[in-house]
Parts: sequence; structure tokens; C-alpha cells
Amino acid sequence: MQKSFPKWKLTMLYLSNICNSNDSSIIVSIDKDFKQVCGWHYNFVKKDKFYVSPEEGLRFFYKQILTGDSIDGIMVLMGLVILRLIRRSKT
Repeated sequence: MQKSFPKWKLTMLYLSNICNSNDSSIIVSIDKDFKQVCGWHYNFVKKDKFYVSPEEGLRFFYKQILTGDSIDGIMVLMGLVILRLIRRSKT
């Protein structure tokens, strides 16, 4: 069964394309996945305001792909690569 793509992730993808450091908007969330989106962020639990550059957002995205995220159903990419290499070596 295929999961549907969450609407908030579509919003995140849209926001990542309109990054502007002079923008006064801010993403208020405790969800670490929003660190993929460049711009100002505020974590209201930690009371932490920070800026994510486009490079930092892309780096965080790649890290999520490589390390996986079980909450979002993203399997560990490196584990899959290793598993495929093992399977190929047995044939």
C-alpha cells in the first residue's frame, strides 16, 4: 500500500523555492523536517530562532535521505545499497 504525500510536505517544497533572507516570514514549528526549507525558523519549545541557508537546507535533505527517517517512512539509503551489494555478491 502506497502512502499519500502529505500536504505539508508539498508546502515545504514550495517554500524552499522562494527563499529570501530579507523576508520577514518565519516558520514556527518543532518538526525538524522543516530544516530542509531555507529561511527563518522558530522552535517554540526550545525558544530558538535561527536561519537556514539554501545550502544548509539541501545538506539537511541529503542527510535525511542517507540516514533515513522512520517516522516519515524513509528507509536508510546506505543500508539498501549495502544490502544490494551483498545480494549481488552471492550470485
